[in-house]
Formats: sequence, C-alpha cells, structure tokens
Amino acid sequence: MAVGDMSRRALPGAQLAAWAVMARRLREEVIGGDLFSDPAWDILLDLYAALDRGDRVQLTSVASMAGVPPSTGRRWARKLVDRGLLEREKDRRDQRQTYVRLTAKGQEIMTAFMVRLAAKGLPSLLN
Repeated sequence: MAVGDMSRRALPGAQLAAWAVMARRLREEVIGGDLFSDPAWDILLDLYAALDRGDRVQLTSVASMAGVPPSTGRRWARKLVDRGLLEREKDRRDQRQTYVRLTAKGQEIMTAFMVRLAAKGLPSLLN
C-alpha cells in the first residue's frame, strides 16, 4: 500500500503503541530518563505505530525514537535485525539513506502482543 493510503486497514493496537511511546517520553520528562531504559521495546513500539501511519523511518532516527545515543540506537537496531524483527532498506534514490521497518515476523509479534493486551481490558483511569 502507498504511504498515506487512507484505505489501508489500521493495525490492531497501533494507537495504543503510539500512546505508550508518548507516555514513556512524558515519564522521562517528569521523572528523568536516567532511571529507565528499554530501547528495544521503544523501537518496536515506535516502528509499529509508524507502520500504521504509513511512515518510513530512517535508521538515524532510531536512537531518538528510543531516547538513547546514536551508537546505542544502532546497536539495538542491529540486535533487532539479527533477531529477524527489523529489516533495513537502502533508499533507491539516495544510497546513503537507510530505512528500517518491522519484518513480517516483527509485525506479527507486535500485533499479537497488542491484541492480547487489548483483550485484558483497560483499567479504570483516575478513579
């Protein structure tokens, strides 16, 4: 499907994934980022939400997505590629640009997680 194609079917839980990323950034803003670190999960969440939006994500953006230094972002992206959850793709017009996206396996596990999480229901917020 084309990027931005409004006829595409939304991924289950994609809005929840985007919300979780936002909540993690808010947590860092309020509490600080030095207590928590989960770059692989941040990358998976962000790429799942990006896939739903039809966004392409540059490899250089992975570090900022995860809130880590560039070398750490590249290291985690490499680990996720090695596990078969991410794949890299060179830009056809500019070979200096590399994009990352979830593989079919990565999308499958993120979708399965989101479906199972949604089945648990939402807690009553701020009673």
